[in-house]
Amino acid sequence: MLSKKAQNLKPSPTLFLVAKAKELAAQGHDVISLTVGEPDWATFEIPSMAGIEAIQKNITKYTAAAGTVELRKVITERTKIDIGLDYTPAQVTVGSGAKFIILRPFRCFVIQEMKSLSIHLIGLVIQRWLS
Repeated sequence: MLSKKAQNLKPSPTLFLVAKAKELAAQGHDVISLTVGEPDWATFEIPSMAGIEAIQKNITKYTAAAGTVELRKVITERTKIDIGLDYTPAQVTVGSGAKFIILRPFRCFVIQEMKSLSIHLIGLVIQRWLS
């Protein structure tokens, strides 16, 4: 038997829109989908070659949740060059997907009494962002 929480799960609105865009495109409609943040063009050569090199060097395992130290170090260097802010790699977290990156810190800093209200509010912000 599924838990109450599992029974109340709703489909992802983003993935629903992805499926709808694919369905319309399959029907011959000219569709530009801005749903999941995936570009409509081929991956550029430099990241493609970096991916191939990583596979050839067997750099294919999961990384630390905050991102690799090497990547975080490069981010701190670029941040210093681009906008003059000085951070350490320990102060940088790398993530994938803007909704998660925005939601996670928000949920970490919300006091318990405000939890349901704040989650509702951030849900509305994300919902509007998707529409």
